[in-house]
Formats: sequence, structure tokens, C-alpha cells
Amino acid sequence: MIKAAKGLAERLFVEGRAYKKAGIVLGGLEASDVPQAEFFDDGRAERAGRLSRAVDGLNASLGAGSLRWAGEKASTAWGSRCETQSPCWTTRWEDLKAVRASV
Repeated sequence: MIKAAKGLAERLFVEGRAYKKAGIVLGGLEASDVPQAEFFDDGRAERAGRLSRAVDGLNASLGAGSLRWAGEKASTAWGSRCETQSPCWTTRWEDLKAVRASV
């Protein structure tokens, strides 16, 4: 991880630019097959993991997206429409749309 971070930092470095020192501490890294302990473990996490692996396996054999969770978005075709949004709606008052209500 350090080698990758150092390589990225070298690619992003620009001579003369001011930088702030920052760090990330990773602690308690575990292998993916080691379950995370829960304070109130009622076995649901293990069942959820088995179900998730089963769904992943079926999607791998039947094709991506064959099975989805009920909360997942069914289609990526929908998108927001921004044609009525002013170009600088957060920075210039004169670009805001005017709305008038009549009583």
C-alpha cells in the first residue's frame, strides 16, 4: 500500500505548489474470510454473508444484474434534467430563476 501511495504522490507532485501533510492510519486489517465481531451477534451477519455470496455466484453464472437486491436501482437510463438550471446557480444571484406567485 505504501509503494502504491508513494507512486501516486510522485505522479501528482508539482514543483512549487504548497502542500499540507496528512496521513491515514489503518489498524486491525483482517483477511476477508475473518468475520467482523459484533457486540450483539445474533447470527444475521453470517446468514447475510452467505446470501450475498449466493447472489454473487448466480450473477457470475447467469450474467451481471440477473439478480438484484430490492433496493437497487433497476435502470441506469434515468438521469436528472438540468436544462433549466442556471449555469452559475451557486455563485451569481442574477442567474437564479425568478418565481412569482399570484394570490
